[in-house]
Amino acid sequence: MHARRMHAESFKVNSPNVVYGEDFIESTYEYLSTDVSKGEDGSVTVTPQTTTYQFRTNTKVPKLG
Repeated sequence: MHARRMHAESFKVNSPNVVYGEDFIESTYEYLSTDVSKGEDGSVTVTPQTTTYQFRTNTKVPKLG
């Protein structure tokens, strides 16, 4: 089976976590992980953790050379 290639001149992501500015695209991403620790009595504690990242990408191509 062959992979189908899609070529698009432009596209937009429809998500509440993505913001389009005049010169940038900004995205918020939540990374979910778990912290596991063992107590002195042998009990195990599992704690869910969330780390929020914000990414910003410039949409203007810089002049080179």
